[in-house]
Amino acid sequence: MDRMRVLQHIDPTDSFPVWDYRSIGKYEEKAAVYVFWDEKGYEQENRHDLYAEHSPVYIGKTNNLTKRIIQHLTHDDCTENFSTYFYHIDVYVFENLSKNHSLIQAMKEDKLRYENLADLYEVYLITRRFPWFNDTHNFYVTKYKTRLMYFSNDYHNLRRSNWFESEAKIEYGFKQIEKMAKELSLPVQTITQERWLRLEDFVDGLISRRKNKFPLRDNLIKYLQNKVDRNTFKIKTMKGEDKLFSYHKKESNHYYIASDALLYYRPSEQLISRLSKN
Repeated sequence: MDRMRVLQHIDPTDSFPVWDYRSIGKYEEKAAVYVFWDEKGYEQENRHDLYAEHSPVYIGKTNNLTKRIIQHLTHDDCTENFSTYFYHIDVYVFENLSKNHSLIQAMKEDKLRYENLADLYEVYLITRRFPWFNDTHNFYVTKYKTRLMYFSNDYHNLRRSNWFESEAKIEYGFKQIEKMAKELSLPVQTITQERWLRLEDFVDGLISRRKNKFPLRDNLIKYLQNKVDRNTFKIKTMKGEDKLFSYHKKESNHYYIASDALLYYRPSEQLISRLSKN
């Protein structure tokens, strides 16, 4: 009980925007918990309150904070479809916390390593804050419904393209983060406003999530291509209404869809059944 009480009373040791490569670079080999916020969540005055209205985007823990943050920003498979929402980061570096928090120091002396504290605190924060995109769910709300709720509230409009151009230092900062990634020998992709998928790759992503992977790829590609052509590619919200997912473009006779649509779009079973018969 005392340990859980400790976790309720610590604040982040640092906080910085995702393009602040100088701050990111300070924490190599540091055990920590990190919290990614979108712009709306970050602007809450009480975002550190466990009962703040807007949840974090993603919470994680690591033994090398610099390396892990750069992985999330440049290539990480588990967050690549929603990393475009990452705007600001709160970090809890346990080596620093132990210097100013006697109870955490006592836990450290009680044979708990900083890595153990990060494990414990990550679980605690996730279960109390219900971040939008962690691979968790509770008894009342499934993971998919949580993500669809994000879309239904128009929070997908918090993506990087809506604030990227207004921050002159972002481009320089992101280039430096990519440079750091190469120095750490990490796989790296260019950090852009969005991550676009060719329509064929988008469909492959949809199919990969199905247990029954019977042949329907070509028919689903044709179906979605027709929807994009007619500007009717819509996703049903939690309120039951259809909302246009307008983030698509056409280049060199190829269709592209923003990858975060994979979080929200699910072909209905009726549609799958119909397409599989064609």
